Amino acid sequence: MADKLKVGIMFCGGCNVYYERKDAYDSICNAHSDRAEFIPSSYLTDRIFDMVVIINGCPSVCMFDIDFHAPTLIINNTNQEIAAQLVGDKLDELFAKAN
Repeated sequence: MADKLKVGIMFCGGCNVYYERKDAYDSICNAHSDRAEFIPSSYLTDRIFDMVVIINGCPSVCMFDIDFHAPTLIINNTNQEIAAQLVGDKLDELFAKAN
């Protein structure tokens, strides 16, 4: 298998949180740390990521207008229960493209 992918993790500001965002983050990291390095990041990052996961606390679109120059996956209150599965599916896609 190729090296681990670098996945930037962005958290919203937490102004209207519907669920515990850290639980989603933990489930993603626990499920996929064998094939991805999860790097908490900020808006002002100069890092290059293979993928970015935005963990948004509500259905607002407050973080959707940022161009990360990488495939981006949004986790929010409507899909947080399957966050690890969604990230896994996207990682599968990226590894398939790389090989």
